Amino acid sequence: MPRPATTSRQPRTRRVWLAGIALVLTPLLTGCWDRRELEELAFVLALGLDRAPHGVQVSAMIAIPSKMAGGGGNGDGGGSGGEEDVVTVSTVTAATIPEAANLLNSYLARTLSLEHAKVLVVGRDLAEHDGLAPFLDFLDRSRPIRATMAVVISQGPAVELLSRLHPQVERDPHRFLEFLPLQDRETGLIPHSARFNDLLAATENPGMDGIAYLIALRPQPGQHQQEGSTEEGARPGGEAGDGTGGGGDTAGPERPEQWVAGNLPRRGGPNAEMVGAAILRDARMVGVATGQEMRVINLLRGDLRRAVLSVPDPLAPGQEVGLEIRPGRLPVVRAALGGQHPRLTVVAPQEATLLGVQSRVDYARDETRIARLAGATSALLEATARELIRKAQTEWRADPFGFGLKVARLFPTYPEWREYDWSRRFPEAEVEVRIPVQIRRPGTRLDPPRIAPAR
Repeated sequence: MPRPATTSRQPRTRRVWLAGIALVLTPLLTGCWDRRELEELAFVLALGLDRAPHGVQVSAMIAIPSKMAGGGGNGDGGGSGGEEDVVTVSTVTAATIPEAANLLNSYLARTLSLEHAKVLVVGRDLAEHDGLAPFLDFLDRSRPIRATMAVVISQGPAVELLSRLHPQVERDPHRFLEFLPLQDRETGLIPHSARFNDLLAATENPGMDGIAYLIALRPQPGQHQQEGSTEEGARPGGEAGDGTGGGGDTAGPERPEQWVAGNLPRRGGPNAEMVGAAILRDARMVGVATGQEMRVINLLRGDLRRAVLSVPDPLAPGQEVGLEIRPGRLPVVRAALGGQHPRLTVVAPQEATLLGVQSRVDYARDETRIARLAGATSALLEATARELIRKAQTEWRADPFGFGLKVARLFPTYPEWREYDWSRRFPEAEVEVRIPVQIRRPGTRLDPPRIAPAR
């Protein structure tokens, strides 16, 4: 029996449907429906937050494209609105950060763009009284905000820092703010990493507390310079004059254990400096670590890359020996919960290179002498670490070392670890620190220079 002829109605119907779907989707493939031309955008390079009576004061450092594209500039560009400036700073006060951004859009001729903001500057007054917790949610939910944005605490108002910053060595002020945190690899005097995602992790993790970069404007000549640690109420760099020159020619403390942003013993250069760190507990600033203390924090966390120390000469009182230290291997932290208080033992071996000996004592070719110098260096670092841990337990009541992350491994479940309440246990913890130092390299010569007798 012959088969009935097949109809082509179904294939024809399918083709019609496919053609219709293609026609509907074609306009969506152009990618231009939500386009914004570059000429319509105002690129924010840095954000500033300050305390306000009702809400928050938000400052935006905005690029001036015509000046950045090849306009003049002698390296003194700042944010105060001069004809050579490559950025401008605009400030508004609102109840929330999104409302402030919306208010900025209301009078700028361009739409605010936050994708290029790499630095968040927070005034110390806001960081100490209100803390950063009320603003973390807004920043974390905002799609344009970079998770790698550096979090910087300013000794004075953030708007003053952004408006009066004159880096001199950089044409663009925002570049100066971006590059300063990278100097941890050379000095160890600032945190290894204090980004927005680091702050979020420290806030949500019960085993550690947060750290932020600390920056200050230098007082201008003739202004009062307060010395010493900011823990005693001093706020170095809180005022900065008119911001038209470089760093103030003011004398700060000579010993590195007192160095902190705003009181470095220096002349000239940029009118801002970043040394030390702000210690945060529950996203609120509770203290300041000096540059020397920050170097030890980096050492105990395993973040130290390189540091230069001046060690009192054990064989020549009153003289100093210069050493460069690098980690010999990562620190080992052992924790135990037996007994009344948690116990931790930290071993952080370091290797050193001899940079210079003021007394010209021949250390390099005498094993006894070099061992004695290594022991003096180890004792100095261990004494600094013990005093710093005591300060963290009694004054800050915060764990910037991340010791809690090691203790957390002793708990089988996360609920048990949270119930242990490390923030309450840390001030009672017994911490033993050992920092053995081995001087491995004498520099480019063995014997000290011989000085010919006077003729």
